[in-house]
Amino acid sequence: CSVPESVPVLILDESVMANPMPGAGGSNGAEGGTEATERDSSFLARAISPTTRPGMEKVSRFSSKVVHPSRIAYENLRGYGAAVVTDLSNLDESTVAKLEKYVADGGVLWLFLGPRVNIYDYNKALFKDGRGLMPAKLVSKAAALSGKEPPFVKFGESSHPALAELADSVGKDARFIGFFQLE
Repeated sequence: CSVPESVPVLILDESVMANPMPGAGGSNGAEGGTEATERDSSFLARAISPTTRPGMEKVSRFSSKVVHPSRIAYENLRGYGAAVVTDLSNLDESTVAKLEKYVADGGVLWLFLGPRVNIYDYNKALFKDGRGLMPAKLVSKAAALSGKEPPFVKFGESSHPALAELADSVGKDARFIGFFQLE
């Protein structure tokens, strides 16, 4: 049995420069000239791989690498514990093909949807009439409902210990700014 020093997670983020200058990089192995705090995925990267100070033990056995989606061709996905797609506005065929092969070989894929998502492109490239990587078809983007209470997660009403911890630290519920309707 071998225990890896860290489990790397690849994050695809369009806010990272597509063609980084040599030697440019940020924390958590990020590529591109954009500072880590300016990337759309900066909070996700820090949650996966929190920064540590010299002399302190690592908090997480996970590490993260943030790259522009066009750079996925240069990545060996077999070495990653998971791949994350974050709110991409453009999905090209080569990126989707590489992700499909990765998942078919047992890889884990997380999809984070956001305001830049093109519903038609995601359904065409990732749902593929139920044969793709997405488990459900996207129907529409729905902003917070005007005049109505926005949807929220009720942490405080859950009996699950993990959610009870969240209820104590963040309050009884977390509201959503917007959401996607699924079919």
